[in-house]
Amino acid sequence: MYKKSLLSIAFAMAVSVTVFAQTSQTANLNITLSSVLSMTISGAEITVDFDDATKYSDGITSTVANHLTVTSNRPYTVSAIAGVVSGGSSLSPNDVKLTTVIGTGNAGNTTGLSYTSGTAIPTAASGASIDVVTATNSSWNGNAPSNTFDVTYLIGANGAFTNKTLASDNIIPVIYTVVAN
Repeated sequence: MYKKSLLSIAFAMAVSVTVFAQTSQTANLNITLSSVLSMTISGAEITVDFDDATKYSDGITSTVANHLTVTSNRPYTVSAIAGVVSGGSSLSPNDVKLTTVIGTGNAGNTTGLSYTSGTAIPTAASGASIDVVTATNSSWNGNAPSNTFDVTYLIGANGAFTNKTLASDNIIPVIYTVVAN
């Protein structure tokens, strides 16, 4: 009986040693984080027609839904400045006011966003652009990587385009730039 018990104990110890034997190794994950920053503009052609007294007095408001799309894994700023104005009427970019808001189709992160409202577009000659969107966070919201922004242009309010040479070839280019902060 004593031999059977001793044999049982020896077997149990052998099994328990085998059960608890283990080994481990390490796998190193080498991770590089790079900057992701892009911007697209939809509805890049906006056409308005000053063809009645109300439009010359009040100006024309044109809202472009989801006009700007920004993807950034860091905080960012979108700025605007006028390019070289062309056309026979000698229009001033200062007579165009910008207002930005979060886009109607936005799925990105909205925390830490600030916008411009009714700000005149500066000329390239002034050398200073205006910030139209400032984000203190990335655009990511879970798996939705981008912010979209609606832009409203108030063009030629308060009679700004009266007493100008009539022409249909006027273009005020608005140059948007995005930079990581």
